[in-house]
Amino acid sequence: MRGAPFKLLKGKAASLMLLVASDLEPADAVEGRRWQGCINPKRLEELLKEFSNVFEAPRGLPPARASDHNIELQPGARAVRLRPA
Repeated sequence: MRGAPFKLLKGKAASLMLLVASDLEPADAVEGRRWQGCINPKRLEELLKEFSNVFEAPRGLPPARASDHNIELQPGARAVRLRPA
């Protein structure tokens, strides 16, 4: 995809996807399915071992930060209903 032109449209969200592939056709990159069966299981296993800490279950809450996430509500505001009652 080197040198592929793209536009940013005013008022629209834009996404950029970087693909490192040699045998993909443009339709494969868009659809993103045919290549999924081409993953080398041995290489996948090596990557899973190399980055095993990424796939570990969390052992607790994340550490406290200087500024924790906080959503301030208006006084007297009621909870939003997610499903009809």
